[in-house]
Amino acid sequence: MLAVDDAGNAYVAGGSFSRDFPTTPGAFSARGEAFVAKVDPTQYGAASLVYSALFGSGVEGDEGHAIAVDHAGTAFVIGGTTNYSFPTVNAFQPEFGGAPDCCDIGDAFVTRVNPAGTGLVYSSYFGKGDFDDGAGIAVDPAGNAYVVGLTGGGGYGNAGFPTTSGAFQTEHLGDNQATAFVAKIVDVGQASGSGATNIAGGFSTFNFGVRRVTTGALSGALDCVNHATGAVLHSVMVTGFVIDGKTAAFTGTCTRNKAPCTYTVNVTDNGSGSSDAFTISISGGTPEGGALRNGDIQIQHWKQASQGHVTP
Repeated sequence: MLAVDDAGNAYVAGGSFSRDFPTTPGAFSARGEAFVAKVDPTQYGAASLVYSALFGSGVEGDEGHAIAVDHAGTAFVIGGTTNYSFPTVNAFQPEFGGAPDCCDIGDAFVTRVNPAGTGLVYSSYFGKGDFDDGAGIAVDPAGNAYVVGLTGGGGYGNAGFPTTSGAFQTEHLGDNQATAFVAKIVDVGQASGSGATNIAGGFSTFNFGVRRVTTGALSGALDCVNHATGAVLHSVMVTGFVIDGKTAAFTGTCTRNKAPCTYTVNVTDNGSGSSDAFTISISGGTPEGGALRNGDIQIQHWKQASQGHVTP
């Protein structure tokens, strides 16, 4: 997995069984199967590797699954381990909680690496009883980490999975299936009272991402085309948008034929199915009988153009 900081440096995490995996002098660890590395894209060759560390128990069973980075360049890694000797520092769970010597049943881990890659701010096991595995992580401007993953529902149970007072669900309801968990870990590496929470559900795969909402200028193109011929009749360059955070709508600015305009997008939940509908209106003198009224809209910079008709 990969994350990018404000300066454009790339941070990667994963797992390796290589005996000659590259590590850098001064890195906080050179032993284990999980790895974390920082890469400077402005440099070439070995100079591009700002730091690279292997960490874990030194035996098979450690792997990083996701990574996030804050504005200071601090890397946050979540993953899984099946070993008793995974490194812990300032941990809210310093002891391994997996099944003893059986079945590769392990714990999730959460590790925070200092900006230089020379030490750990905190590192902790996360789990109890049955298999537990970390899958996604995000970080807010205050340095709090938000993590998601799976906890098992097999024969070993997970009655001891760490949950917090006031969480909206503290019991495993997966009926011998994997259950999702979500948790907030505050800056010092302690589980927040706002939630380490079990979420009931079945299990087939678990690979959805978690990321912090970014800010900044966004742009795109909105083309109106003739439905019969495909010819572009009207084109608008989107130059920005603003989300109010309260309703499923956003507004923004655009240019049309070099003249400024504004637009509004309203998102409508259809209540079922795999996708939702949305509507777009553009102000600034759109002709009453023009393509926006009787033709098609295509939204560019997606994997494919939209196919929906625009109706009065």
